[in-house]
Amino acid sequence: MLKTKDVTFGSVLRQFRQREGIGIFDLAVRLGWKGTGPVIELEKNRRLPRPSTIDRLGVALHLTPSDIAYLRGLAGYGNITRLPPKEQIIAVLDAVAEQVRDYQFPLYITDFRGLYWMINENEITLHGTDYRSLEDSMQNYLTVFDAIFDSRRDVRGRLVNCDQIEREHIFRFKARNAFRRHEAFYCQYPNLMAERLLPEDYEHFKQVWEQVVLELGQNKLLYPFGNMQHSSIDLTISIPDGQMFKFQRVEQQILHVDGLFDLIYYRPVGTGAEQDAVYRYFEANRPQALAHLRLWEMVDIDTLIAVYNSDDAPS
Repeated sequence: MLKTKDVTFGSVLRQFRQREGIGIFDLAVRLGWKGTGPVIELEKNRRLPRPSTIDRLGVALHLTPSDIAYLRGLAGYGNITRLPPKEQIIAVLDAVAEQVRDYQFPLYITDFRGLYWMINENEITLHGTDYRSLEDSMQNYLTVFDAIFDSRRDVRGRLVNCDQIEREHIFRFKARNAFRRHEAFYCQYPNLMAERLLPEDYEHFKQVWEQVVLELGQNKLLYPFGNMQHSSIDLTISIPDGQMFKFQRVEQQILHVDGLFDLIYYRPVGTGAEQDAVYRYFEANRPQALAHLRLWEMVDIDTLIAVYNSDDAPS
């Protein structure tokens, strides 16, 4: 597991101060402190403030609620996300899988970290891959970032608006976990992907990760890159025979597992003729003998939950 020692309360406070464009003395004045010593002590991580002091820092630096929560977490006051018991997760996800068993188009379940927990057989149809390859990927804990940024997979080459989809996935991850930025799994990004991607793919991922910034500026409160109405994004995918299919990618939180899991499904859009072509293609090419791939039937879920629940905030 990668170390997160460089992510500390002091280092993040310094970043926020520099983002505000003020010096240490200016921050001390805004806080009503007589000297710069306390600010220096905080930024060098020599001491941690009380929650009330963090709130005052938030006001002085014009921080968002999630920024203040980030500082609180790094100071040791934030909660760590825990997965529900295995039995609850499996019972709920099995019920969801059964409810969408006959859905005609690509559909899957991911968690708040972007890990795939279920993929239906229509994903195989869409990307022209095979069941065994997808199964092997899931057993190696496939994430949405693996699928989108790994050039060894066939996904990137078929996404016509790949650049936009890359930014949207990173934005969704950051927005989904805005109040979890103090947790170890988040602090490990983007470095975590260096272990999973080719060097050139990792450099690209890191570049996009750093470009995507959560902000509350005008016209960017909800989403900076496109239409997020009904929690959906549009994508265009080319298939092996040269056809172009347009989908709306819709996300729904699964509330019965603390909202930590999302059901994502593709809904055809476009003209009537374009949608008819999508229906015909998937009807003709859907693997009839295959079932949904379910992570909880492939790996030791107890071990996975233990890993998730053992993450501590960086010190």
